[in-house]
Amino acid sequence: MNKIFDYVFLVGALLLAGGALFYLAYPLNAPYLFSTGALLVIVARLKMPYTGNDFRQKRLGGMQHLASILYIPTAYFMFTQQPYWFLCFLIAAMLEIVVAFRR
Repeated sequence: MNKIFDYVFLVGALLLAGGALFYLAYPLNAPYLFSTGALLVIVARLKMPYTGNDFRQKRLGGMQHLASILYIPTAYFMFTQQPYWFLCFLIAAMLEIVVAFRR
């Protein structure tokens, strides 16, 4: 079951990156691509929680969940064509990078 959600997360992450890049050329269509990716990433993260007792891993998991939650306002700002989407996405990406190098 976790293998399925690994693939769901991978597809979602690719859609997130594609939607962010696609926004530069087609700002009206890119939010749909980004939102689909955000939904897939959030579902994958919720279905694969950390269940151990290590405080460090729980903290890093919390940071990942915060990054996933930041994809929601990012999608909203993309739909409303406000430049704040980049700031939310940048913060989420920085959290993801910190967690990736800390695990």
